[in-house]
Amino acid sequence: MYCRKAEEAHAHDDIEAVCRWTAKFNDRIYDSCEMPRLKEQIKTTQKYLRTFRFTSFKEATRTEQALKEHAEIIRLVEKKDYEGAALATSVHLRDAMQAYIRLWRQRKGKM
Repeated sequence: MYCRKAEEAHAHDDIEAVCRWTAKFNDRIYDSCEMPRLKEQIKTTQKYLRTFRFTSFKEATRTEQALKEHAEIIRLVEKKDYEGAALATSVHLRDAMQAYIRLWRQRKGKM
């Protein structure tokens, strides 16, 4: 559901809605871990994560790729392929960070 809603928002160029739905996706992942300490640590970084998400989603190709990555993570978790899901999550985070850095450098005129 989260991925579908985020895709619909992306189709309407609604970055804020994409960010809301991807945040809900991430919250669901955190909830499923049943790790209260992890959730508390994540809550302290939510503002940063939202800014990071919003910035990286300004790059249209990154938004499309992130939504595909989310769908793949869900598919792997549903298949109970937790190692695959962990790897897919690592790739997702790496790609998000690279997009963020690319946009930051463009903004700073370093590219």
